[in-house]
Amino acid sequence: MISVAVLLCCLIAPGREQACLFPTPDFTIVCEKSISEYTVEEIITILDYAKDRVEKIIGLTHLRPFFIKVSSSTEHFVSETRCTWWRSGITKGDTIIIQPANILKKKGILKHTLIHEYTHVVVNQSTHSKCPFWFNEGLAVYMSGEISKLLNAGGCEPVTDVKKIEKLIMSGEREKARTGYISAYYVVVEMIAQYGRVGVKKFLDNFR
Repeated sequence: MISVAVLLCCLIAPGREQACLFPTPDFTIVCEKSISEYTVEEIITILDYAKDRVEKIIGLTHLRPFFIKVSSSTEHFVSETRCTWWRSGITKGDTIIIQPANILKKKGILKHTLIHEYTHVVVNQSTHSKCPFWFNEGLAVYMSGEISKLLNAGGCEPVTDVKKIEKLIMSGEREKARTGYISAYYVVVEMIAQYGRVGVKKFLDNFR
């Protein structure tokens, strides 16, 4: 791996702290200058792992370079993404935007968040963003391994209607969204149980 010190490139952002770019052959991390090199290395390691995991399980990888923007604060994340404060990340096109890495690490969800969002990048690029929302989210939860944390947060009654699942996930209410993610995960797991991981790839191929 190329040293982060070699990759560092600072950009002047008027009215804000200097932004730094950490480019790799597969992606570029965009963050505030104050982020530690250790954290950047950690993000790179996790994304390398995510790439291997997704490719091993469904035989797909990203088709073009993408960006990971690490927000400087929760307020900045909410302002830029229009997401609620409790969401950890979002993927828009070829750009992943996450909450501050130190906050995600304290919550123990940095790895889950990056794998989840990387899965969206792969699915979106592979299907021209035509993949059903419920499947995209369910697969991302499956890939990230975050289901344990979602279940440990409390009980819920999963639903199977995919339209209801999508409404729950998009809800601004945390508990409804959690139920939606769990429900989407179970639907995808059931598909894998019936058709295998090859079936998942075939399903995605329908939208390519």
